[in-house]
Amino acid sequence: GRLNATGRAMLDCPLPPRLARMVIEAGRRGVGEDGALAAALLSLGARLPNQPRHATPSDVIALMEGELPVNARRLAASVRSALRLKQSKRSD
Repeated sequence: GRLNATGRAMLDCPLPPRLARMVIEAGRRGVGEDGALAAALLSLGARLPNQPRHATPSDVIALMEGELPVNARRLAASVRSALRLKQSKRSD
């Protein structure tokens, strides 16, 4: 069969298929930049520090609120560019 629009977009995304799909859906819901950053952190296996700054309902949210590793910022920028997502106000 042929690829639909989502499948074609996933091909352009430098992430594993499940994470690419997550970012595409995040973009459809208006939070693509957050989806790109979360996917980059998950893809790179980012881990919480021993003492997170504060409790959150999600480890991924805590990672996104913390100091971002350089490689996560680069990957998130690459994902945003590939999927033509706007950059968040945060200077990733």
